[in-house]
Amino acid sequence: MELEHWKNQIFSNVKEEIQRFLGDDNSNKMLKKLRESGNKYYSVCKISGKKIKADNICGSEITFIKVISPRDIMKFDSYEELSKKYGRVFVSSFFDSEDEQKTYPKYYELIIRT
Repeated sequence: MELEHWKNQIFSNVKEEIQRFLGDDNSNKMLKKLRESGNKYYSVCKISGKKIKADNICGSEITFIKVISPRDIMKFDSYEELSKKYGRVFVSSFFDSEDEQKTYPKYYELIIRT
């Protein structure tokens, strides 16, 4: 239950960040300045990709992993609004360099063209 609450909290935070960016009158001015200075892309927000929780059940430790996928992110209404206003939106995955398996991303970023 704690992991599901974590996922809902992440979704709520991402929605707020995207809405804040879309509602900010200075965002277009900032993007214009970035474009003029040679930057092609801008990261709108950073999204935590996984949460790990270890529980001791019946004397043995079990690890639970809750993962957010790019598909989950693309289902946001806010994501769709962002893509309507700025065109293509990229979901970039960043993996932990210390994780040997690199199975789940550490975090994602929503990136738009300037």
